[in-house]
Amino acid sequence: MYASVRKYSVDAERVDELMHRVDERFAPRLERMPGFLAYQAIDAGVDRAGEGTVFAVTICSDREAADRSAEIAAEFVRDELGDMEVERLEAATGAVSVNRAVSEVLEAAHA
Repeated sequence: MYASVRKYSVDAERVDELMHRVDERFAPRLERMPGFLAYQAIDAGVDRAGEGTVFAVTICSDREAADRSAEIAAEFVRDELGDMEVERLEAATGAVSVNRAVSEVLEAAHA
């Protein structure tokens, strides 16, 4: 199992809008991707500069799918979030070494 983790900066006033777009337009793309297992988008609040911080985590069955999820995310930011000036600050992909979950993790949370 592999994870792709990304950190973004966006205008704090537009985080809710970003989450809505991600929920409606991006997450369904990932769900259809071979190797997809799970996706979470996290509103991490406002940073010291007053910008909104968002983390995204995609879990996939293999490294190729995790790498592809990062590519799909970059395309989505470029093609569908350009008006929001979303900036990817960091990204990493790697093997999941420890994993635990309970059934509640499967309950959809909508922005």
